[in-house]
Formats: sequence, C-alpha cells, structure tokens
Amino acid sequence: MVSLIAFMLASMIWAVMNTHTFHHSASIFASVGQDSFWGVNSWVRKYDSTLPIIRTNWYYRTFKIIYKEHFPGSATIFVWLTDGYHLTQFFFLWAITISVVTCPYEWPMEWHAILVRALLLRGVWWIGFNAIFTLLKK
Repeated sequence: MVSLIAFMLASMIWAVMNTHTFHHSASIFASVGQDSFWGVNSWVRKYDSTLPIIRTNWYYRTFKIIYKEHFPGSATIFVWLTDGYHLTQFFFLWAITISVVTCPYEWPMEWHAILVRALLLRGVWWIGFNAIFTLLKK
C-alpha cells in the first residue's frame, strides 16, 4: 500500500513539474514573477549572477558551472532549495524511490501478474497526474 501511495504522489508531483515547465503561462504559476521561486526564469536563482565567470577551482571545473553560485552547492547538491522545478524534482525522485523499495516482490512472477501490476501502476499514475494537472490549469 505504501508503494501505491508513493507512486500516486510521484505522479502528482510530476504533474506540477510538467505544468511548471511546459504550460507555465496557462497555469496558476503565470501570476508569479518571472524570477520568483515558481517563475518561468526561476532557474537563475541558483546563481549569484548570470554573468559568466572563469572556472578557477576544481569544483566549478568538475561540475562545469559557468556562473557564480548564489550559495555553496546551489548549482549542485542544494539546487532543490533554489527553485520550484528542482524542489518538485527532488520530491518526485524520492517518491519514486520509496515506491520501488517498498513494493513487495514475489519472483518468479507469472506474465499475467506482471501485466496486471503494470496496468494498475499506469492507472494510478494516470489518475494522480490528471487530477493535479487539471487543478493547476487556469
């Protein structure tokens, strides 16, 4: 049951990510400022400036960061704290991970049992995604 709940939650979070990225202007996110946490240009919030810098240390060279970070790790490990898209991505990946690790496995499994589980998960995903996607549209 935990697995299904986590999977449903992942589909809802995916709907938020999808709306924010691909349907921003026709969603509840359109009313926020472009550079705000949920804005269309929120990706720039992880940087202190959008002016290119010279990669002088191993960290900037290793991760190929071309702009000065807003705070240490804001373009890498702490990027989920900088904008709405990365925050939802962070929770989406955790929900999927929890869904996978809590799913009861009974191997070997008959082909029809695999098909039923796959269809059940697709149905759960479809319901969760469409419920949130519809709510977020204007």
